[in-house]
Formats: sequence, C-alpha cells, structure tokens
Amino acid sequence: MRSAEKRKNHDRRRRAGLTIMGDRTLFPWRAPLSADWTERWSAADARVRELAPGQVTPEAASEICTAVRRLASERLGPREQLKLEGLARRLMPHAACLKPLRHFRVGLIGNRTLAFLINPLRAAGLARGLLIDAREAPYDSAASFAFRDVNVFGAEKLDAVAVVLDEGAFRRSSRLSDRAAEDCETADAEKFLSQLAAAARKLTSAPAMVATIPQTAPALSSADLATAGTLPRFLMRLNMEIALGGERGDWILWDLAGLAGEIGYGNWFDPLRFHEAKTPFRIEFVR
Repeated sequence: MRSAEKRKNHDRRRRAGLTIMGDRTLFPWRAPLSADWTERWSAADARVRELAPGQVTPEAASEICTAVRRLASERLGPREQLKLEGLARRLMPHAACLKPLRHFRVGLIGNRTLAFLINPLRAAGLARGLLIDAREAPYDSAASFAFRDVNVFGAEKLDAVAVVLDEGAFRRSSRLSDRAAEDCETADAEKFLSQLAAAARKLTSAPAMVATIPQTAPALSSADLATAGTLPRFLMRLNMEIALGGERGDWILWDLAGLAGEIGYGNWFDPLRFHEAKTPFRIEFVR
C-alpha cells in the first residue's frame, strides 16, 4: 500500500510539472519564504496600484524597488510566483520612474509558442534588479527575421533577442550513416543561427541570446551519437556550434539543453501541451 501511495504521489508531482528531483527547490541559495511574505506583497501591490503614471518620487521609487526585490529573492511557491508576476506587470507603466530597476527590453523569437515565458521573465527580473519588458515575435517568424530583413518586433530598440528553437526549425533529410549530408545540414543550421544573430544586431541594435536545443524525441539506440544522420547526433553537433558561437562572441550562449538535462528530458517535454499550443517545453518549468 505504501509503495502504491508513493507512486501516486510521484505521478502527481510529475503532472504538476515537478521533476524527479522531488520537492527540492531549484533555488537553494535564496532565503526561505518569510511568514509575512503575503502581507508584504499586499502592501507593495497596493502602493503600486495607487501610483499615478509619471508621478513617482525618487524616494517612493527606491522604497518600492527595494520591497519588490526582497519579495522576488525568496523561495517562492506557485502561488507567490503568480502574485509576483502580477506585481511585475503592474510596475511596467512606471518603468521610466523606477530608476533603481533597470528597464530591460527583450524580444523572444523561435519556431514555437513562447508567450508563456513573458510573465515569469518579468518576475525573475525583479530579483536581479531588472524590470523586464518581454515581447514575443509573431509565431514561427524566425526565418523572416533572419533572411527577409523584417523587424518582427517593431521599431523600438531592444536590449537582447532570445532565440529559442527546437529541431523543427532545421531542415533535415539525411539518411543514416550519410556523413556528408550531415555535415551540410549542420553548416546550414549554423548559417541560419548566424543570420538570426546578424539580424538582431542590425534590426534591433541588440545581441542575440541563442539557446542550445534539448532533445525531445527518444533515442533509437545507445549508438545514436556514433551514427551519422541521427537526431541526437545532429543536436549534439549543433549545440557545439552554438557553444563555439558564444565563445567567438557571435551571440550570448543560453544553455537550455543543460537545464533540460538536469531536470530530465523525459520531464522536460510535454507532448500534450506541444500538440495543443506548440510549446517547446513544459510550461510549469518557467516558474
């Protein structure tokens, strides 16, 4: 009975978006959640709601920014995370007056749905002294941005462009053991990423942050990495190209594949949400 109950609890945690790491926090360096966190959040939220646009004194701005950074720097649970996301959203109209928080504009572009990253990014920014204004490019517009000289983010300049792609963004038709074809596909993929980074600099005056690509499909065998033409091998080679581009300074490296490996690839990808909304990974992991 006890064993069956443990399996039920494990399945329940997985459905909730938790990992095989159990209940251990991903932010062990943060201070434990204070007993008065909700009361402090309510006070800060009420104060922000009372602000008139453009009429925030430097003293009030300093007090508010200090309060929200402290709120964001604790080990938040799902409920606190949602409250903080709402507070971050209500701070945005006052960005010009909240000087202690750096206003940071980031564009999100990829070949899947990324809108679910916006609110968590805003909340995460508060703990780092940033008021993040995140905006998503139109769905699957990476190719237009890279090759057609189209600024899919509008005329406003950005501070960074986050490039989040999965294997579906790259054309692959090589057969197994066809090393020459694999070499061409890897070169084409690297060229695409270079074009994206160049477009970010040209059209938005911002550097690109290119994410490495986690594997979502199950491996065919333990010999996949030794076999030309397999998806795991292609992703391994492409992720190395992304790492080398970061080393050269062509873009900023975001090791998303490393994070997925820590969480566990089986937990990282949610096939139901992918087919519902084309999300590249389980949306619970952004909080």
